[in-house]
Amino acid sequence: GPLGAGELETDPAAHAVMLGGRPVPLPPNEFKLLVPLARHAGQTLSREQLLDELHGAALGGIDRSVDSHVKNLRRKLERDPERPPLIETVYGVGYRLVE
Repeated sequence: GPLGAGELETDPAAHAVMLGGRPVPLPPNEFKLLVPLARHAGQTLSREQLLDELHGAALGGIDRSVDSHVKNLRRKLERDPERPPLIETVYGVGYRLVE
């Protein structure tokens, strides 16, 4: 079923994201990253875990694609500067979706 975190609702089956009741269109890779973050809201996921979600298997070396996808997600999901961020960077570890 849909995964909720505050204003954000992610529906993996429908490949849909709603923010405050409005649909947010996301490209496949950004959606693939958002789903595990939403599924484990409040938990920190490492870059490696997120890369596994993107590529199905860890690639050697540091892959910055996760960072650029997260940056894009933030641009689309965190439009309101008055509101706290939805996706937190956990320094040296990875990212967490705020509940």
